[in-house]
Amino acid sequence: RNNDNEPNSYASNWQATIQNEIAQSEYEINWQRDKNCFSSPNRAQNLRFDYFDNGFRVTPRTEESWEVKMTLSEYGKESMTQFSSSKLSADKNRARSVSENVTISYENSKEGMRQNFLVNRKPEGIKELRLKIIVNSLLDFSVQPDGRGIAFTDDEGLLQYQYNGLKVFDANGKELFAQMQKEESDFVIVVKDENESGNINNVGKY
Repeated sequence: RNNDNEPNSYASNWQATIQNEIAQSEYEINWQRDKNCFSSPNRAQNLRFDYFDNGFRVTPRTEESWEVKMTLSEYGKESMTQFSSSKLSADKNRARSVSENVTISYENSKEGMRQNFLVNRKPEGIKELRLKIIVNSLLDFSVQPDGRGIAFTDDEGLLQYQYNGLKVFDANGKELFAQMQKEESDFVIVVKDENESGNINNVGKY
């Protein structure tokens, strides 16, 4: 005996699938010709991100009352190596730029925009690994007490943007001690690394 509810059930599932695909597509990273860069909105966080070979720029989604731009300048231990990479590529809600020693990747989702630094080859030396991040913004920023994030505030002290959730893993998946340290108008990510490579994760959100 045919189930009279089957057509309605199918239509309901199809509609839910389409709605989910539309919702997911809102977080895709696409090339913006007028900006000459890849860009994506983030409706859940009410932010917009522009992506570059060496970093990203974030503003409010519907206006540009403030902006924060953060770029990887150099990395290393005893001596620092200037970062340079191939051109950024994007696929759906993910993007990445690759260099011989460091890969930067991005993932845009409802939880925020996650930025990862994958260190493919351990720099020479015995000191802590350091990644120097250049900050361009009129907002003030401070390192959070646990050293795992930074918060950007306006002239009235109101939080506008936070870049946090710092987690670092070595090539074997072991979590390493890491923290952010402010250096004048910029900051560094400092990692006590022991193995040959590692993955450094951060999330940018409101």
